[in-house]
Amino acid sequence: MVLFHISKKNILYNLWIDTCVDIKNTACLFDLEVNFKKDLKNPDAKEYLRKLQIELLAMYDQAYELDKVKHQASFVARLKQYIDLFPNDPISAKSRKRLFGVYFSVKNYKEALPLIEEVYKAEPNAENAQKLLLSLFELGEYDKILADNVYTKYDNSEILDIKREASLKSAMQNADKGNFDKYENDIKIYLSTNPSEEKSKVIYVDYFKKLLELQFYEKFKVEWEKLTSGFKVKPEFNGVKGLFFDKTLNDGNFLKMESLWSYGSDKGLNEKIFINKFNMPIKRI
Repeated sequence: MVLFHISKKNILYNLWIDTCVDIKNTACLFDLEVNFKKDLKNPDAKEYLRKLQIELLAMYDQAYELDKVKHQASFVARLKQYIDLFPNDPISAKSRKRLFGVYFSVKNYKEALPLIEEVYKAEPNAENAQKLLLSLFELGEYDKILADNVYTKYDNSEILDIKREASLKSAMQNADKGNFDKYENDIKIYLSTNPSEEKSKVIYVDYFKKLLELQFYEKFKVEWEKLTSGFKVKPEFNGVKGLFFDKTLNDGNFLKMESLWSYGSDKGLNEKIFINKFNMPIKRI
């Protein structure tokens, strides 16, 4: 008799839920939800609640799509409630993705990040990695992007773009802070991502000027000599050459740069000269 009673009760609850859904009677669904929540220790009641909340999620999702501003808060609350009550349920995995999308769409990256981290942990793939790194980027967490090897796992141009832009942003920040070592590391990461020639020239010019201003002449020489001869003659580097010319003479370091300066004589002028190998004008001494 007990088994029959429980079976009959199950049928009635299922019919009740289905009827409320069919006629779209939210008040009816809310009443059922309250009753089921009072009896969560009962496995049957919790399963009814799960089924009921799936139906409510679908209704709230539909309302959200019709008016995202009006229904965002209630939809977010529904998603969170389902995840909290049924964290290991397959629908919760989908709900985390949906909640991440809602937060990301309104630029609430602080709330979006932990969600996409959970999603990526469960489903480590290029799509989720891109979303995770993009969230970090929007939060200005450039160091975490550059320190994490997640982007090396995937042949993905979008992930490479994030890495490239993060290294550039980080380089700018470290330059402003006067942290040359980190700036230099960021620059090298940026150049390793194969940026366009135009952007590469801008970065190299900035890097070489900083080396010269800091009087890192030996490092400047090493890095300069890594460039191809065709790249070095680009007009964008004229400012670097001029700065090198002035700095090495004013600092008295030109004699230490034999690979970049040549000491000889000018027969026509009958005097000794230094000629820099940047093909800049000669300097008489």
